[in-house]
Parts: sequence; structure tokens; C-alpha cells
Amino acid sequence: MITKFFNGKYFFENLFKNICNEIFFYKYFSYKSLCFSIFIVGNIFSANLYVKNKIYSCYLSSIDFLIFKFSNDVKMKTLLMVLKIVKFDILINGIIIQLPLVCRLNKPVLFNSICVYKDIDLLNSFNFGHYYLSYSKNIIPSTVKSVLFLLKKFKINCVGLRCVVFGFSNIVGKPLSLELNSLGMTVVIVSKNDLYFYDILKSSDIVISAVGILNFLKIKNVSKGSLVIDIGINESNYDIVLGDFCVEFSSNFINLITPVPGGIGPLTVYHILDNFVKINVNKNFVAMV
Repeated sequence: MITKFFNGKYFFENLFKNICNEIFFYKYFSYKSLCFSIFIVGNIFSANLYVKNKIYSCYLSSIDFLIFKFSNDVKMKTLLMVLKIVKFDILINGIIIQLPLVCRLNKPVLFNSICVYKDIDLLNSFNFGHYYLSYSKNIIPSTVKSVLFLLKKFKINCVGLRCVVFGFSNIVGKPLSLELNSLGMTVVIVSKNDLYFYDILKSSDIVISAVGILNFLKIKNVSKGSLVIDIGINESNYDIVLGDFCVEFSSNFINLITPVPGGIGPLTVYHILDNFVKINVNKNFVAMV
């Protein structure tokens, strides 16, 4: 068995053409522009990298963008004031608060300040609640859509498979476990602090990690023939981007792995823009009030 590496850049380039075409025709016939706003706090490596990739994709697809960058010591009232201005600005069509955020900020208050009709990544609890309770499936968190795309593209029969997910965030772990369970998988969500997770790894067919810790897992710890999906973004020595998995000696042991960089990341950026287009061009709002 030879390990297959998932080329997210290849799929991004092919799918991205459709986004560009939709935006071109929308702007041509409606005489309207589209504007994407991103809030970023601090100087966190993974957040900066994702913002950089989103900006570049917006530029290529002729989407206007605004970057609101704040220092680590920014006050909550400042963030809320700017969010309120953006919320009611009719020229701004989408809002993202780039994660991760500094711990001291009140995330629920920030997320619920996002307009429900401009919430691209389901951060607002109203939108996330509608999605989680299956009231609305118009918009799915971008990273989750990327993982589902991978499973569909490689024709993985999910029924009866055992999957372990590291990380329990609202934009990855929780919705991903929900979607995978609905496909017929047995899903176990594991904390990065669990001392006995190696036993769970050895009995899992699919391993997904989104904790953001360099070399958090080693390929030798997973079962032979498993599918490894690495969602982590970490800065290593010499400014090299790496994931949560140490991929040395992976050949002839695992079935498929998503490398970092170039794996799930490009697809996540694509699905962010896809959600943006669905909300604004196709008018598929997350939740109808």
C-alpha cells in the first residue's frame, strides 16, 4: 500500500474558477460590487496565514475586502463598536472574525454581534444553532465542508467506520462530528489532554486533528491503512508551515493523508468564498428570521 497525499491546491484551482464566474456575472448584471470584511486580533501565526490566503483569493475573484486588524490589548468595546458599524453598512456583505482569538476576549459576545445575514462561518449562535439542530443546511462551516468534500471525492464509504476527532470548537470539532455521525460513522471526540488517546487512535479508521500543536501526533500511533486528516496550522523552525501530524515514514503505512500546507487549507479558503457567494449571489441565508 502506497500512501496517497491529498492535493488541496489542485481541487482549489479547479473549483475556484466557478466562484470567479459567478461573481463576474453577478457584478455584470446587478451593477453591484461585493465586499468581504475580516477582523483579526493580535499576531497569531495561523490566523495571519489564513487571512493572507483569503485576501489573495478575494483579489483574484474581484471581491473587495476590508481588513480590521487590532493589537492584542484591544478593548472589547472597541471591537464591538467597529462590528456594529460593519453590521449596518450596506456596502459590506460578509463578516469573518478570524480565529484563534486571544483568550481574554469574550468570544460569545463578539460572535453574536455579527449580523446573521453576513455571518459567513456560522459564528453567531443563532446561525450555528439553526445549523446544529438541522433547521438550516444552506451554509456549512468551511472546514467541515472541506472534509466532506474529501470523503466524497475519494468515494469513502463512511458507514460503520470509526473516526476520532481532536478538537471541539464550534467551527470544526462540533459540526464535523455531527456531519460524520450523520454519514454513519462512529465518532469519538478526544481532548488534547487525554492521556490515553493512543488506545483510541489504534482502533480508528479515520483520524482528524485540529488542535494546532506541532507534531502533536505521529503516524506510527495510528492504525495501518487509516485516513489521516490534518487541519492544524503551526509555525516550525525556519518559517516552515507544518500541521499537527509528524508525517515521517508514512509511506506504505497509512492510506491517505492531507499534507500541511496544501491539503485541507486551500479547500477551506474556497468554501469560505463559496459560503460568501451563496449568501450574497444565491441568497441562501443561513437562517431566515
